[in-house]
Amino acid sequence: MRKSAKRFPCDLLSFEDAYANNILGGVIDILLNTDFPNSRVKSFIQSKDYRAVMTIPREGGLMIRFYMEMDSTEKDKRTKDIEITENDLIAKAKKISHPYVLDVKEVAWWSIYSVGQRLADRFNKRPVDSSEDVTTRVHPVLKNLRIACDYDAQFSDEDKQVAIASYYGLCSFVDDMVGKIIAKLSETG
Repeated sequence: MRKSAKRFPCDLLSFEDAYANNILGGVIDILLNTDFPNSRVKSFIQSKDYRAVMTIPREGGLMIRFYMEMDSTEKDKRTKDIEITENDLIAKAKKISHPYVLDVKEVAWWSIYSVGQRLADRFNKRPVDSSEDVTTRVHPVLKNLRIACDYDAQFSDEDKQVAIASYYGLCSFVDDMVGKIIAKLSETG
């Protein structure tokens, strides 16, 4: 029996799924009239009660593609067994986009898909030694990568310092941007 790419490493490392969930997504290409001000640019709308939708204008500027989060499904339920119609996708897009009006004129294409989300019961199976100094511990994958690739010989100490500083700078930048996004979402409701 063939295993999926995501299941094989978990089985190899003897991980168990502590949490498993399938999020159902919908995608629909529609021609519509709307009062949403950013309908002709990529947009992301987060609804307080009805999840989120991402809009992408299609070629020619007339159609808009909506990617939206639907609902969770059972762990082993296949998308072909889920009964959702284009009208369900349109209704969801309208709920998420409220108070803006979406007057759908034509549906060119639509589909649903499932995104599996899994969390392992823990990060790795290595026993935890409470006497070990965690600040000097190196992750086993990084240790093996360094041995296999002779990573340390490829870069000078100065290059490593620049890379580490750049990494921390990018982390700070991303943290700042996430903070601004959360603040704006809280401000707009």
